[in-house]
Amino acid sequence: MRQLDWPPLWTLAHMAAATLLGWIWSPLGPEAAIIGWVLIAASVGLAIWAALVMRQAKTTVIPGRPPAALVETGPFKKTRNPIYLADLGILAGWCWVVEQPLGIALLFPLQWVLQNRFVVHEEAALRAAFGDAYEDYCKRVPRWV
Repeated sequence: MRQLDWPPLWTLAHMAAATLLGWIWSPLGPEAAIIGWVLIAASVGLAIWAALVMRQAKTTVIPGRPPAALVETGPFKKTRNPIYLADLGILAGWCWVVEQPLGIALLFPLQWVLQNRFVVHEEAALRAAFGDAYEDYCKRVPRWV
């Protein structure tokens, strides 16, 4: 069952919940979808950029696998978790697409899941692998933004 515990699946589940809320009540007009698609596109771009930077550093983007490098370039200069931040941006954008402002509240449980199921464990692995270098990085760069 662990193979199904993957951040994009959690994001999709929260997007489905926002869609259901949108079927019940959609107070925003269709122009809100434009904002949503722009936010989704920017978030996907952020995730791709971060993944490319990680690939260039020859480290994994797969949660739970041991890190081979401490990545501090690209989007990792501003946030320690750009791909997870992109997941949150995709959900926020989707809430606009389905015209559901209340769906934004779903960002909080998704952030909690990402942090507690993935980020905390990844931080422990990075701390174990890179020690003081990782601690210095944490002092300079926030976990989210």
